[in-house]
Parts: sequence; structure tokens; C-alpha cells
Amino acid sequence: MVLFKYEMKGERKMKIEINVNKDEENERIVIYAKELTKDLQQLIRQIEKMIVQTKLYGKKDDELYPLDLDNIIRFYSEDRHIYAEDEKNKYKVDKRFYELEEMLPGHFMRISQSEIINIHCIKKLKQEFNGFIKISFTNGVSTYSSRRYVKKIKEALNI
Repeated sequence: MVLFKYEMKGERKMKIEINVNKDEENERIVIYAKELTKDLQQLIRQIEKMIVQTKLYGKKDDELYPLDLDNIIRFYSEDRHIYAEDEKNKYKVDKRFYELEEMLPGHFMRISQSEIINIHCIKKLKQEFNGFIKISFTNGVSTYSSRRYVKKIKEALNI
């Protein structure tokens, strides 16, 4: 039974179809493409992250808390430690940035050597004269991208 069909038109034509079959033993994703593009590679990474996503814990006051990634605004380094920050709290995380990049879902983006942000929590952006981007979050905190990541940020946010 076909549950969902969608056809994108315009410059990038694409068909999406979801079939539900109660006799299917395992779920599977099949992609037909002319070539393996960067966009397809990124899609594959996103699917992998959704499927294999592991639980992340943060430490606060000598207690461990499971972190809800949808509520985490950013991961940043301070005093040689990495912290996860939500609307009200910050939690020490025992992971390195490269490990976080591998495990976080696609709405997290690296903006500097010492920070990964949740793009769903961005309130506003401001291009600074020095080439940096000032990023303000829903919790009132602001940060700056490094120049090295500005191009990636603009591409990811379509700006």
C-alpha cells in the first residue's frame, strides 16, 4: 500500500514515495540517483544519525541527566570542558566535539572550533563588519561564528 507520494518540481526534481507493507520484515530506504552528490551523502548521514542516535548524558551538581537534544541550544567549551546548554541549565558533557558531530542530528551545526549550535534555537543573526556572524538564541545568549565557518553556515541556512 502506498502511504505517501510527493513530487518536487522546479530546478531540482525529485520523487518521494513511502510504501507500507505489513509483510515487510525490515524497514528499508532505497534511493535512486544519477550520481552520489554531496546532498545525498549528507542525507545518508542524517538518516544514520536518526537510526543510530545514542543517548547523551550531562553532569550537573555531581548528578547525571539524560539530555533531550531538541532542548539543547548549544554545545561549547569553557575552561577545557565541553558543556551542553538548554534554556535554563548547563551540563558538563564527557564527549569531544568530533564525537558530538558524529552523533548529533542534522539540526546541529559547528560554527567554530569550540561550539556546535542547534539551528532550531536561533532567534536572529547579524553579519558583523569583521566577517563574523553574531548568533542570538531563544534563551537570550549570543555567540559568534568564526570566519572559517561563515560560508558553511550561510549554505546550511540558505542565506
